[in-house]
Amino acid sequence: MSLSRLLARACVVLATLGLMLPGSVLEGAQPFGGTLSNAGSAGDIELDPEGVLHGVVVNVQGVPVARMSVLVHNAAGEVAAVQTDASGRFSVAGLPGGTYRVSTGGFTREFRTWVAGTAPPRSRQIAAIVVGGDVVRGQMPLGDFFRSDAFLLTALVSAAIAIPIAVHNSKSRAPSSP
Repeated sequence: MSLSRLLARACVVLATLGLMLPGSVLEGAQPFGGTLSNAGSAGDIELDPEGVLHGVVVNVQGVPVARMSVLVHNAAGEVAAVQTDASGRFSVAGLPGGTYRVSTGGFTREFRTWVAGTAPPRSRQIAAIVVGGDVVRGQMPLGDFFRSDAFLLTALVSAAIAIPIAVHNSKSRAPSSP
């Protein structure tokens, strides 16, 4: 087998794998096992001078969600459990700077909190969590991928490409005339 044929087959295999595997596998990332309602990585939030984390819970239309239970966790476990007020706002007092997961209504968002005056310039004063609706992140854990329609569609497209190539390559290369 010539080097060019070997490279061509390797390209076909890599392209097929690129179509079949979700982005998190190709990037070597570990997708979060829970449900994320907000795309992107952890948000930077500046605590107020007393160490209070202020936040708001809204639905996908941007309407505040009242009386929603909010749980705040750090690496050691649950730090606080509060409830949103009539305008969807909540506050958690006495937090040092660090990383926290804020969960409500089955949705979770991770925040990096900073002591007042130490936050990066683009940090925000209020942690926002969007609940409800289907959120498309562009990637999913590998197990979910194999149970989805995307896997079936990818397999069909891959077969539609690979079968004609295999049939073409299996034909004899002998010239038709001596």
